[in-house]
Amino acid sequence: MYKTPFKDITGQRFGRLLTLAFLGRQKRKNVLKTMWMFKCDCGNYIETSIGSVQSGYRKSCDCLRLNQKGKNHPHYIHGRSRDKDYLFERHLKHAYNITIEEYNELKIKQNYCCAICKKKKKLSVDHNHKTGKIRSLLCHRCNIRVGFIEKDKLLMDTLNYLNFKIKGKLKCQL
Repeated sequence: MYKTPFKDITGQRFGRLLTLAFLGRQKRKNVLKTMWMFKCDCGNYIETSIGSVQSGYRKSCDCLRLNQKGKNHPHYIHGRSRDKDYLFERHLKHAYNITIEEYNELKIKQNYCCAICKKKKKLSVDHNHKTGKIRSLLCHRCNIRVGFIEKDKLLMDTLNYLNFKIKGKLKCQL
């Protein structure tokens, strides 16, 4: 087996990593890698190949990447990508352009109840599909009903007629 000449790099610095010791050669994915022990400036120890460090691919133990972004960075999702709460927050932001805090404020204003049937169920965001304006929070059943009513012109005209007959000149506002 062909071996490249060994070059001692103990004590050399690569980004935040300080080379401590040669660990040997390991075969990874059918490639022989020269493995070294490094100490990061943050105090962590890592084992990695010299190639990844010399090429600049590996500059730290990943503390550099986390310090640059941090948990408050908008793209920080490490460990949360399959979390139901995170997915719900992301859905609210992309579909309705509201935060989880704004959603919770709406829930509190409605006393955690559906705006139509007044039942305490899981609440969906009801919004106008043309303008995107949020109307209120509804349970799934009521939200589906409102969607059908909006699409049915005859039903809308009937509701407007009934509201006109019962309450005077009040128009149905959906």
